[in-house]
Amino acid sequence: MKWRRALVVSASAGGNTVAVIDRLVLTSEDRGREMIHRFDELGMDSLDPQWAGGRPRQITTDDENFIEGELCELGIPAVPPAERLAHA
Repeated sequence: MKWRRALVVSASAGGNTVAVIDRLVLTSEDRGREMIHRFDELGMDSLDPQWAGGRPRQITTDDENFIEGELCELGIPAVPPAERLAHA
C-alpha cells in the first residue's frame, strides 16, 4: 500500500486531477483526497502509517483449550489455525 499512496502523491504533484488519479490507482475520489490531504499534513510519514493491532481478541486461550478438549472427546482432530490456512 505504500507504493499506492506514493503514486497518488506523485500524480497529484504532477498536476493530475483527483478523478484521473483515482482511476490510476483504482480507488474512490474520497480516498484519493484523503491520501493527498494526509500527505499535506504529515509529509513523508503519511506514506508508511503505523496501523493499530485491530479489534480486541474475542476468544481466550482457555476457551481454545476447552474447545480442543471437547473435540478430542468427540474424536475430531483439532487442527491449529496455521495448518488450516496452509490447506485452504
